[in-house]
Amino acid sequence: MKKKYIAFIVFGFIFGIMVLSNPSKDDFVSWSKEEIMKDTNGLVGLGIKMFGDPLINNATESSNYLVFSVYKTKISEEETFKTVGLFNNFIPIPTKVNDERSVK
Repeated sequence: MKKKYIAFIVFGFIFGIMVLSNPSKDDFVSWSKEEIMKDTNGLVGLGIKMFGDPLINNATESSNYLVFSVYKTKISEEETFKTVGLFNNFIPIPTKVNDERSVK
């Protein structure tokens, strides 16, 4: 019986940490901008620095699941990046490229 209480307390503690460390959309936008800045320089980097926040924010849809969040950033009609945020970290999820060529 005592083990059940300990397990419940540990589970509750971990759940609480996950809820408190679930990153916000603003956190995601800042992280995305930093990641893009790592791969750019010159005028593109300056443009991202100046206009990155509103561009990324407008292109991103977020879904909050209490202990983690999913962010979908639409780059173009064909390209969307998905990222999971949990424990104040972001994990990009590889997306499959659909081959829409038909065989005739």
